[in-house]
Amino acid sequence: MIYKLEPPRPGTVRGLSAGAGCRREPYQLNPEDDIKIYYATNEPSAWVLLCDDNFPAYASHWSYHLGGAATCGEGARRVFVKYAIRTAASAAILVPHMRVHWLPDGPRGVPERGVRVEHGWTEGGERKAFSKVVTRAPESYVVETGRNVVNAHITLEPVRSPGLAWREDDPPVTRPPVPGEKVLDEKMRDEMRTLLRAVDADPATGLPRAAQSTIPWLADGARQALEMLRRQK
Repeated sequence: MIYKLEPPRPGTVRGLSAGAGCRREPYQLNPEDDIKIYYATNEPSAWVLLCDDNFPAYASHWSYHLGGAATCGEGARRVFVKYAIRTAASAAILVPHMRVHWLPDGPRGVPERGVRVEHGWTEGGERKAFSKVVTRAPESYVVETGRNVVNAHITLEPVRSPGLAWREDDPPVTRPPVPGEKVLDEKMRDEMRTLLRAVDADPATGLPRAAQSTIPWLADGARQALEMLRRQK
């Protein structure tokens, strides 16, 4: 089986990966069975071996995964992937998968690297916001606020230069709506923090407290953990 892989619009292919699930019927294992994956750039010729299952004569397994990756040279506009199977007994492949890594031609379509972080809050009912573009990792920053701060939202979005898009018909990046209602229950947050810290400090005393929590998922988990703790003793 031969597949042709091309970028969705004119560009250069920088690399590829391909694989599949390999299968042989139990009790019919045969070292003469063979599965290989090849690739070629630009034309389906001059095939290069990407990966070989090298099935040994002493093997006892019959279902496994085969895969590999490669970097393409300069000038690769498309790649071809070939799955070659010799079924002396029962070799087969399931769910072949392929991926290409590419760059579009010209400067258009290449977004800037970075993530824009926006913090939103209120001070005495007045809305405030702070934003920063993070271009490296790890990164740290400080948000300066006044008093009576109530956190409202955090927005994370990739940076895209004005006028640049991955495709001609890409929709513009729009900011998600900020919910007007309160989304944080401080009472539940404080209860959860207190109980989890108690469990971390001493499970024998913290878990019974957590099992009485008003938070259903926390109480259920604590009861299950208590039962596991009893079994260990």
